[in-house]
Amino acid sequence: MTIISYNKNFIFVKSRKTGGTSMEIALSKFCGAEDIIAPIGPFGEDERKSRKFLSPQNYINKKKPKKLNTALFKNLIASLIKLLPLTKKIFKFNYPPKFFFRPLFLENRIAGEHTSLKILKKTLSNHFYDNSFKFTIVRNPYDQFLSFYHWEIFRKRVDPSKGIYDFTKKQAYYFFNLEKSILLDENGKLDFDLIIKYENLEKDLKILDKRLGLNEGIYETFKSIKAKANLRKKDVKLDEKSRELIYKDAKFFFKEFGYEY
Repeated sequence: MTIISYNKNFIFVKSRKTGGTSMEIALSKFCGAEDIIAPIGPFGEDERKSRKFLSPQNYINKKKPKKLNTALFKNLIASLIKLLPLTKKIFKFNYPPKFFFRPLFLENRIAGEHTSLKILKKTLSNHFYDNSFKFTIVRNPYDQFLSFYHWEIFRKRVDPSKGIYDFTKKQAYYFFNLEKSILLDENGKLDFDLIIKYENLEKDLKILDKRLGLNEGIYETFKSIKAKANLRKKDVKLDEKSRELIYKDAKFFFKEFGYEY
């Protein structure tokens, strides 16, 4: 999730397949009773519980009742549109077509697992948002997408026997569109005080220590967490056609963060 700390005055925006769950667990060690911590599933919560770090709290807005799940109807309409030829050339979609049951009413959450910067700015007070230290993690798009592929295999949402290219062709476009929507604010800007590179974790987390004034180094805690480790059942390498598709769909990330093709 996105962790919002009034105690340490920071906002952590969680991107996908970048070590975000381990970061959430590590950060919860430094959170206080008023901070917002949402559930992160059994992988994270079991680890957090074993370390006696703070568990989910304050993520539901109790002042507001459950809300109608309007996304249910929007997703149905969008899924029908996505089935039409050439629609991806006109619209930017974050998810492939999905036709399945979702609850009609939802809890009024302040923050969820991958709450976007845009939504946070609307949800939090202007004073806190403008004066908080905002950070996230990015990763080489090739490695990030491979991690997503293995995660979907683990969740039994993809047949590994069909190969990586088939998966890339169906998912890369949506995956990286969603990543952009998580990280960009309403003006299309990366409004972060620190963007941590997965490849430079130790160095960048030491910078984070100093900026947040943490007495105990967060890197030592982070590297000892095994929230979603060992999910890969076999080594898979991207073929050239898959790499070309990822480069096309993730061009923003290659350019913005200096990753090489």
